[in-house]
Amino acid sequence: MKNIAEQLTLHAASRPDHPAIIDGARTIGYGELNGNVARLALGLRAAGVGVREIVGLCLEDHAEHLMLHYAIARLGAAILPMDVRWTLPERARVAEFFGARITCVESGDSAGDGIPVLEIDPDWLSSLPNDDGTSNFPVDEDFPVALSLSSGTTGRPKGPMINHSHLLRRFENQRTGLTFSADDRYLNAVPLYFGAGRHFTLGVLFQGGTVILLPPPFSAEDLVAAANRSNATFSILVPTILRRLLELDSSAGPVLGGLRMLFSTGAILHSDERAAVLADVSPHLINYYGSTEGGGISTLHPDAPAEAVKSVGRPLEGTAVQIVDQEDNILPTGEVGWVRYSGPCVADNFFNDPEASVESFKDGWFYPGDLGRFDQ
Repeated sequence: MKNIAEQLTLHAASRPDHPAIIDGARTIGYGELNGNVARLALGLRAAGVGVREIVGLCLEDHAEHLMLHYAIARLGAAILPMDVRWTLPERARVAEFFGARITCVESGDSAGDGIPVLEIDPDWLSSLPNDDGTSNFPVDEDFPVALSLSSGTTGRPKGPMINHSHLLRRFENQRTGLTFSADDRYLNAVPLYFGAGRHFTLGVLFQGGTVILLPPPFSAEDLVAAANRSNATFSILVPTILRRLLELDSSAGPVLGGLRMLFSTGAILHSDERAAVLADVSPHLINYYGSTEGGGISTLHPDAPAEAVKSVGRPLEGTAVQIVDQEDNILPTGEVGWVRYSGPCVADNFFNDPEASVESFKDGWFYPGDLGRFDQ
């Protein structure tokens, strides 16, 4: 397997009725999912998208948005995530910088002056023909499958070149290192534009599990109710949401105690907050350190020793992490320096930006700009 979308055809054959995506009252099984992805790929192709072209996704968090990720991958094109909350000039700037062939938007929406768009609505999907058998899952390892922006819209946009092999290895790490499985029911409560939310949803579908969509905004009470109602097995949240959950009554036990895993990522969760979340939200909290360019880098598990609770844990299997000085010399244990990491999950350049690539990628290592140290 070289194209990530090939996996959906296997699930469609082996478990066609198993729920793949739950979006409100709508449940999509793997047989329907694979058919929809193939039809969406045909619709994109009819709109002029071909191999080695870039497609912007500027959509709300719904099933079509998630399915379009796999449809773009199936075509051999690249996903350009765009935040639907951006202004029109911000959308246009990113679409123009990366040369998006087309940008998918909500019905009646725009991506800015002069930017070609494809309006996504239920009628469009229902109008598409079934797969004609001409989709052959092309792969070009010199072209990305995803251009996940690693900088804001005010600075120079940077899109790491995440190709199919990077994602396949990340999905493997999710299975072996994070224990994702086909039996999981993942509650996605972060925007699909957000790197962790996007890669977790794609990874769960790759494993054959179930993605339950809970689009923000929502209250802390709504989140707990959704987790209980859907029998969710794990979720990923940002510290801002975790702090809101700490305000709920936990006298009857942790408010998300039914989850087998709860990941925290996107910002620092301080050690005292971590202790409170373990006690009142979920005893199965995992701090997750990663980046757009590298995917998951390290995890801090609930059973970490007391001396490690202020750390981001241990590196995930297959990712090498080093601490170096300004001259790239490896520093001794305990000394603070620049973090760098490498491995089969890590991108090795930015799309169409050699200057930024030289700054951040050196001799096979990615430099995220973080400072860190190793303990004993």
